[in-house]
This record gives sequence, C-alpha cells and structure tokens, in this order.
Amino acid sequence: DSFLVIPMSIIPGALDIRNSDGSLMALICTSVPSSMRSTLFSSLKSAFDGLDIFKNHTVTSISEESQDPQAEANEPFSCTHFSHWNRYGLSGHTAPQGVHPHDLEAAGGRRTNLRQTLPYASKETFTHQQLYLNIQANLGEILRHLPDEYKVLVKLVDILPNAEGSPVRPFLSLVMNINVCTVAHRDAKDFELCLVLAVGEFTGGGLVMREQGLVAELRNGDFALFRSGETTHFNLDYLGRRVSL
Repeated sequence: DSFLVIPMSIIPGALDIRNSDGSLMALICTSVPSSMRSTLFSSLKSAFDGLDIFKNHTVTSISEESQDPQAEANEPFSCTHFSHWNRYGLSGHTAPQGVHPHDLEAAGGRRTNLRQTLPYASKETFTHQQLYLNIQANLGEILRHLPDEYKVLVKLVDILPNAEGSPVRPFLSLVMNINVCTVAHRDAKDFELCLVLAVGEFTGGGLVMREQGLVAELRNGDFALFRSGETTHFNLDYLGRRVSL
C-alpha cells in the first residue's frame, strides 16, 4: 500500500479533505492554542492524582518487543471507557400491533430487557468517578475547539432522555488509550464521526487511515476527525509517553 504522510508543520490551522461526493474524508486540526498545548499533558497527568501510569516508550523497549513479535501483542494496556450506552435500542418495525411491549418476547422465548433500551453510564464512570470528574474539569476547554461537523453529534446528545446530557458534549463517549500502539481496527458502533486527540511528550505515533492512504503525524494537542466506522485505523510506534483520546 502507498500512503501520504502529512506532517503537522505544513498545516496552518486545519486541513479539510473531502471525498468526491463532497462528504468529509478527514479533517486534521492544528489550531489548538500553544498556551493550551503546553499544559495539556500536565493537566491530564494531574487528573490521575499522582499515579505514575504513563510509561516511557524508548528505543530499547521497542527493540526488545521487536525481538519477540508476541511481546507487544501480549502486553496489557490501559483503556478506560467513560460512556453513555444505548446498544440495545429496538426498532420495533416487525412487532405485532396491539401488543404492549411488556408482553412481547424475542424468538426462542427470551423476554426483552426494557431497562437496557435507556441510555446509561458505563461502569467506569462510577468506579473511577473522581478521575472522570478530573478529566471533565481539566480537558473541558479543548472540547470546545471542534469543527462544525460535530453539530450532528450535538443534536444526538441533546435528545438524551431526562435531559441527562453528556459531560463530554458533543460526545457520548470518551475513551483514553494510554501507552499503546493500536492494531488496525474499525469502530463499528461510533456514530458518524470520531475524533482522535494526541496528548503527551512523544515523537512518532502517526495516525494511519488505511482506506484513505493517509498518515497524520499528530503532535501533542493536534486532532484528526474521520469516519471511524468506515475507516481501518491504527497508530504507529512512538518514543516517549503518549495518550490518545
């Protein structure tokens, strides 16, 4: 495969790449103010109340992993999901008319769990509640530096039942990948768009979008916007300490 590597230094503010039909292929943004970039990693670290979880990825550690192809694949990494879930919503278009939902059963005699049709917060939101609140407070400002394409997500967030809203608006979910080079994957359950924000003190770690043939060499505070459900993506090896949100 051939890829176009995009260094962030050539992008004055944002690079908007469109498909032939005018839809968004990728948007890469470098416009986060330097004053915010300089404190971004320290703010994220402070959210963990002093816990030393940000492993320094060095040339030596990469060399050791390359000697054993399974070493990196078998190494556990931290991934915390702060999400509002609604994975079990029902369409009901094939349900018989005139029957109350409480009286319906799925094929095979399984009763539908109607409580799962309502959005609810993920378990990590409660088990790591202070971390959740810290991240909201420390990273809330950067979430306001988003392009217009996210208006479609804002509309989705604003119709959550009981005016629950989302503390990471316009997102329903915030995922932190700490100290990891991801394998090639798609996020089938993402709605429309995904944003990847790189945070840390690192070099390398470029975001690869396979179908588009793009590699975005994101720096601390840069972010990329793309359709993660249709795009196979992963990040390359890096040196230093790196988190992606």
